[in-house]
Amino acid sequence: MIRDMTRGNVTRHLVSFSVPIILGNLFQLAYNAVDSIVVGRFAGTGALAAVGTANPVMNIIILGVSGLCIGASVLMSEYFGARDTEKLRREFAALHKPKNFHYSLTHVVFGTS
Repeated sequence: MIRDMTRGNVTRHLVSFSVPIILGNLFQLAYNAVDSIVVGRFAGTGALAAVGTANPVMNIIILGVSGLCIGASVLMSEYFGARDTEKLRREFAALHKPKNFHYSLTHVVFGTS
C-alpha cells in the first residue's frame, strides 16, 4: 500500500512515519541492555567484555544499513513525487536484488567499484 504523504495532515503523517522508527531503536537498545545483563550475570567478565566489544561493531553495521536505506528512500521519494513510476520501479527493483545490495555495500565499505 502506497500512502501519499503530500496530502492531508502533516503532523499525523510525521507521527505515523516516525513511531515505527522510534520503536525499532528502543527495541535495539533494550536488546543490547538485556544481552549485557544476561551475559554479565551468567557467563562471566570475559564474555561480558566480548559483548561490550561487539556492541559498537553491530551499531556500525546497523547504522550503515540504515544509511543505505535512507539514501535509497531519497531517490524513491523523488521519483514518487515526480510521478515517475518507471524510475520508481527500477529503483525499487535494484534495491531488492541481493547482488546489487551486496555490490553497494562492498562499494561503500571498501571503496571499490
